[in-house]
Amino acid sequence: MEWIYLSVVLLMRIVQRFLSKYNSLSLPKNSISYLKYTVFYLVFAAILAFGFFGIEYIIDPKQIIFNFEVVGYALMSALGLTIGCLCSQYALSKGEIVLVSLFGTAGLLVPTITSIFLYDEKLSILQWLFVALFLVGAYLITSGSSKRNKFNFKMLIILIIILLSEGITMLGQTMFGRNIVGGNVSLFSVLLFGFGSLFLAIAYLIIYTFYNKNKKNNIITNTEGFEFIPGVNSNVKLVKQTYIFAIFLAVAVFIINQFVTLTTPLMSPVILFAIVNGGNTIIGAIVGAAFFKEKLNISSIIGLVLGLSSLILIKLFAL
Repeated sequence: MEWIYLSVVLLMRIVQRFLSKYNSLSLPKNSISYLKYTVFYLVFAAILAFGFFGIEYIIDPKQIIFNFEVVGYALMSALGLTIGCLCSQYALSKGEIVLVSLFGTAGLLVPTITSIFLYDEKLSILQWLFVALFLVGAYLITSGSSKRNKFNFKMLIILIIILLSEGITMLGQTMFGRNIVGGNVSLFSVLLFGFGSLFLAIAYLIIYTFYNKNKKNNIITNTEGFEFIPGVNSNVKLVKQTYIFAIFLAVAVFIINQFVTLTTPLMSPVILFAIVNGGNTIIGAIVGAAFFKEKLNISSIIGLVLGLSSLILIKLFAL
């Protein structure tokens, strides 16, 4: 059953990567537009999850488990989502596209290592080697299509925070799936997307305050790259088409979260998130080449081969 769930997740990853890439080409390159867009599709995902939760509650209200532990796991994932989003935006504003992708993917190490202590899960040396092989493949895929700027210690701290925050989001999903036996996944999704959109909305208001100060003082900023704090000359408006595609993205993200959370009690975190996150990296490269005419150089092709091989080997040695 878990492999059926993962197949659905990877199928929705294709939709997610396509819509994300398509919208990224039309979104103004600044944090305000990005946060507005992200909050919108998270709110819609929360509404969608609430609809499913409402139906399940009407059918059998006794099956719903709602306590502080459930809220705690959802808060954990939502905080990781929020911090990861903000730090990724900052890193992107500095041109660190390659490392943001790599460190975000490496976040799977957090639930993996934690599960060794919490759930006494053990992985063979070969499985660890396959995970390392996958990370090398992910690096080659991302580095094959982007260049990064001069590296510094401050950026290293930001990237480590991205790794930890992405890992905390995965850990919250894992702990809910493992510890709340019979827990309602739709309720978890409502809380996760609800808290996530709330935290990001607060961040949006704070950044918008600084943006208004820039407008008041007539401060002009550089519009060539990604702007963390936009200036008076920056475009922060979203077109209607962006909102429409954001709705479809919300559906894909909701389905992904539902099935990933359902799979957490059935599969080791290192295998689950290597496939889910690794598949996302690989799918992103393929979607870019197939639909957006992004060229795959030798580095990217080698990375794809290593990534796919490692995921297949991880699955085979998990049987």
